Amino acid sequence: MLVTVDDGAGNTIDVSVAWVKMPKAGEASDLKRLIDKDGTGNVLLLGEAPPGSRFTGENYDSRLTKKLVVVAEAAPATGRPSETTLETAVEVAVEFPSL
Repeated sequence: MLVTVDDGAGNTIDVSVAWVKMPKAGEASDLKRLIDKDGTGNVLLLGEAPPGSRFTGENYDSRLTKKLVVVAEAAPATGRPSETTLETAVEVAVEFPSL
């Protein structure tokens, strides 16, 4: 899922959220351990990122619940949102319930 949010200061942020359900809890734990390492790539649905998005993995969070891994990443869409705002966006997004 991709959402664009406004920070109230004239900037917008693209937030990507992915829910990955694995067959076994151990496999979900292995996936989370892998994706939490820098440089291992991003989880983004093909075609979801708007042109010009700058998802770098810097503003990232993940959550593990049994067989489910939730991954959230944020990137500035317009303007210059603060690092704190970008971090808060992923902290909130990773708590979104699965679809």
